[in-house]
Formats: sequence, structure tokens, C-alpha cells
Amino acid sequence: MQQYSGRLLGQRVGLSAWRHVAIAISNRYLNKAFGDDVGEDGEFDEDEEGTLDNIWDLQAAHTTHVAGLVYARELQQGPSGTAARRDQFRSASRSWHRFFGFGAEDQARGAAVAGRKRKPDVFDSIREEARFRRFARLQQVGIQGQLRVMMGPEAQFRGMQEQVIRAVVRGESPIVQVAGTGEGKSISFMLPAFCSPDGVTVVVVPLVALRDDLSSRCERHGIEAHVWQRQGPNRAAAIVFVTPESAVTEGFRTFINRLQARGQLDRVFVDECHTVLDSDRGFRPQMGELGGALQEMGVQVVFLTATLAPADVGEFYAKMRLDGRRVRLFRSRTIRR
Repeated sequence: MQQYSGRLLGQRVGLSAWRHVAIAISNRYLNKAFGDDVGEDGEFDEDEEGTLDNIWDLQAAHTTHVAGLVYARELQQGPSGTAARRDQFRSASRSWHRFFGFGAEDQARGAAVAGRKRKPDVFDSIREEARFRRFARLQQVGIQGQLRVMMGPEAQFRGMQEQVIRAVVRGESPIVQVAGTGEGKSISFMLPAFCSPDGVTVVVVPLVALRDDLSSRCERHGIEAHVWQRQGPNRAAAIVFVTPESAVTEGFRTFINRLQARGQLDRVFVDECHTVLDSDRGFRPQMGELGGALQEMGVQVVFLTATLAPADVGEFYAKMRLDGRRVRLFRSRTIRR
């Protein structure tokens, strides 16, 4: 063996070295090439202790456990344990990650690299089913009655509030609501979140003072709200407020991925959306990226404003990457024409 290997391979390989080489080849190529499913084609036998042994290892006159401990060990492998056991632990850990919705962005990236879509697992089905049930319950809610529960017994819809909220409940997207200041546009995201607190509504707000005021109003009306921050812990809530600059960051994208992996993200609102028309390279340039970020989220999107003139609609649609033929526009009388 040493004579021929030295002549043909340029490296003398003895019997002891060949045992390591043969097992390494078997682990990397043969098991995968010819199938390694437990119980199929008699490839696994069970020893006296109930441990499954691979037929490739039995043919080499040792158990799979001994093969993992002694032969063809990787350089980076620790002194104890086997590569097969490590892979089993990794598989168990990934199951826990999918259950909790961790690493959704890594799963998506891995599937893209492999050139195929990740196969849905049981946790995906459970989360999607929970999301559909939540939407079904929302569509059965009496929104007039829930408005009174949230705002008080004398509360009534004003202007186009009810029409917009019914469109939101039906899941129509994208929606643009143009209504004057003081006409209660915030009810469009507060009431659906109040009726369905298990889901998450993201509200993009360009003004910090307005964001803090809206958050306080939500808390007063019994709606759990959270202000997303780049630094510090962030959590899911019925309504999550975020600035446009933060909404396009990688950190917020990771936060959104986790919500989607858990089936929690229902919709995104953009308040004071007309401010995107004022953004340029010198003033709030990140707002120009907001349209692309919203498309990636793939959920219902609603835009709120009091000052979107008809002449500016085309430019607004272009900046937010909206197809004007699909937009549901609700416009009430405003001062600006």
C-alpha cells in the first residue's frame, strides 16, 4: 500500500493512515451519495446498548461511536464528543430557534445561497394559522362598539374614519388617507390594534414630539405601545413607533424579521407621510429608502397625511414605490389643495 500510494499519489499512506482517510471519505461522500436515512436499505444496525451504528463503520470493524471518537477527527473538533453528535445537537438547537423565531434572517439568507426556498416546518404552519385566525377575528369585530369601549360611550366616527378603518380591517393595501389636522387619522391604527392586541402594528413617525404624544395616547386608551430605539432592548407591542431613519437600519430589519417569523407583524403605518417629499441628499436622506424597506416587509401599508396635494400625488407614489393603480386613496376636504 505504501509503495503504490507513494508512486501514484506522491504520498506514502500506510494502513493506520488509510483507516482515517477511508472513514473521512465515507463520512463526507459515501453516506450522502448513497443515502443515510435511518432504517432504509439496512444502513444502520443497533448494538447491544441501543446505539445506531452506520454500516460503513461496521464494515471497518468498529462502531460508529468509536469511529467518531478515534478516526478522521477534524482539526477544530474538541477533545470529547463526536462530529455526528455535534450535528445532532445543532439540529436540536435549530428546532428551538425556529420555535422561538430566532435567526429568521439567517434562514432566509441560507435558502437564497442554496438556490432554493426553505421547506416550511410545523412551527411555520402554527404561526401562519394563528395569524389567519387573528385576521378572521378582527373582521368579525363591531368597530363602532369597540370605538366606544376605547374612547368612551359618546365616541362616534367622524369624516372618513369608518371607511378607512374598514379598509384596514379588510387588509386592503396600499392605503393613503388624506385628512385635515384634528380629524383623527391616528384612530386608523389605534382601533385595529386595540381590537387585535396579539398582532403588531408598526407606525413610522418622522417627528419625535409627535411620536411621544401618540405613544402616550395609546397608553391612555389601553393600547400597549413601545418606542423602538437603536440602543437598548426592544420588544413587541400592539403598536411599535419608529422614526424613518431607524426604520431603514439593519437593526430594525432584524426586529421585523423576528416579528414575521413569529407571525406577529400585521401592518405598517407611515404618519405625516408627505415629509418624504421634502427629503433629499441634504435633508433626511434616509427617508428616500423607506419605500424599499416597506416593500421588503411584505405586509399591509397605510399612509397618513394632512397635506398631500393632488399635484404631488404622482411624485409621492414614485418616491414610495407605489403602483397608483393599486392605491386605495381616501381624501377628505383639507385647507391645502
